[in-house]
Amino acid sequence: MQSDKTRSALGPYKFVSWEASDRIILAKNEEYWGEAPAIPNVIWRTIPEVATRSIEVEAGGVDIAVDIQATDIARLENSKDVKIFKNVASSINFIGLNTTMEPFNDVRVRQAINYAIDKSAIYNVVYQGTGTIAEAPMSPVVWAYNDELPQYEYNIEKAKELLAEAGYPDGFKMTMTTDESQQRQDTAEMVQSQLAEIGIEVEIRPLERTTYIGEVCAGNLEAFSWDGLPIPEIPTTHYMQASILHSMEKVETCPSTPIRRLINCLKPDVLPQIRKNEKKLT
Repeated sequence: MQSDKTRSALGPYKFVSWEASDRIILAKNEEYWGEAPAIPNVIWRTIPEVATRSIEVEAGGVDIAVDIQATDIARLENSKDVKIFKNVASSINFIGLNTTMEPFNDVRVRQAINYAIDKSAIYNVVYQGTGTIAEAPMSPVVWAYNDELPQYEYNIEKAKELLAEAGYPDGFKMTMTTDESQQRQDTAEMVQSQLAEIGIEVEIRPLERTTYIGEVCAGNLEAFSWDGLPIPEIPTTHYMQASILHSMEKVETCPSTPIRRLINCLKPDVLPQIRKNEKKLT
């Protein structure tokens, strides 16, 4: 079997070299049967630090950069040498709660946390008004998006009332885990400040990305800040569906309940039937 570093393809570009965690270099394939590409050479660089990506595109070190941090967009838009392209993403950012752990197994606690988080403030400060505030577990560009779901308003008094009903009038301590993403860490810090208003003391625990993903998928975390691509046809989104759509079970990778099996096979023509019967199935 050939090494991944020596494989090539029959497309418009051919493989030249690969430096792990740094770059892949492609060159125009002179023997390509179709229309020749306009760009003779392509270099794909891996730049995990968001701030570094912004600096590189501003300085001309790269021609195209993706996933620019929201706090850098205004500066880049003022540069005559940079053009910003925006589109509605299919991913969403959210806070996951492990419902197999106390006190998150109590729906009133989860509801209290929802009421205590000021999403508009996070949107304006962390994301600088870029994007939209999520109103569903899916982006508006996903075919299964539902714009009729009830929303949680920002209501501190309601949050305190629910916590007291759940037996936590003075709040409790919890740990929220993030990866190295600056936006997720900034979000966690704002959530930490907001939840303090209802007596919940949040410790923020940053982890290296690979370790973080492993901990999320293993269900070892109390709470975590995450982004996801919630498209029903993709099996890898079961973890997100489990954490958002099914509040009584922990994150898992295989559908085991009737509603999950239906979600796994969900198509547009059966969506109305799923919505009609979802309460009975769960």
